[in-house]
Amino acid sequence: MLFPNLHKALNVGRHFMRNIVILTISILFSFSVVGQSTNETKFTLPGFVQINDTLFISTCETSIRDYAKFLLNLVQLNKDTSKLQLCIPNPNYTDWTMWSSFSKKLLTYDDNIFTIIDTSISFTSWLGNYPVVNVDKIQALEYCKFKTEEYKIFFNRLTQKQRRKFPEKVLFRLPTAKEWTEIANTPLENPNIICKDYFKSDLTGQSMPMQINKGSINSFGIYNMTGNVAELVIDANNVYGGSFKETIDNCNSTSFREFIKGDNATGFRIIAIIK
Repeated sequence: MLFPNLHKALNVGRHFMRNIVILTISILFSFSVVGQSTNETKFTLPGFVQINDTLFISTCETSIRDYAKFLLNLVQLNKDTSKLQLCIPNPNYTDWTMWSSFSKKLLTYDDNIFTIIDTSISFTSWLGNYPVVNVDKIQALEYCKFKTEEYKIFFNRLTQKQRRKFPEKVLFRLPTAKEWTEIANTPLENPNIICKDYFKSDLTGQSMPMQINKGSINSFGIYNMTGNVAELVIDANNVYGGSFKETIDNCNSTSFREFIKGDNATGFRIIAIIK
């Protein structure tokens, strides 16, 4: 044979190129799927589930207590009364018209982050764990900005040893419609969807959602991506997942309706992106 090693070299080359093609396809596919992680990078983020290397999602819908912390931050730390008026939700089963007196007399913003001190019985005591509703997209986006700034303060207070567990730079925002639907389209570990067939009433006898940590749980450990309250997304004028006002057939990962204005069956959850 004129070139005795040529045939062997060609086979090695073909094998190498085939492996490169397979590897490239695998990498591209992993980036196209929300739930696919490209490595084993794991961080801790309180109240969130890590979906892939850069994306976390809140395990629960944003609660009244969490939203009240945001409002307290505006009034007590930032002294921003104009933004405060912009961000107070329309009245619903939580009497936000009474919020000003509560914030001045009964509540204190805890500067240690992630905590609110409730010094007396108020709406945050007995309704704090229910989802905040009657919000619009502007209010939800302002809340996301607050969470991003709050996290910076939280991270800066960690010791060098503690920082190893937490991502340094995090951006909080609403999910996109694609992110929301792909994460919601996972098996339910607990299929107890809070919908019209599961009635809950408040003290006035009106129907209302349940606490954010009650109801269905999917395989990621996320509560109520379907049912309870429909959820806002950042890139579409729709709300997703159905709510306690809708039948079970309209409470699934493909359910959506047009968002016109905030109501007591619409809330939101947030995601966190590692930058």
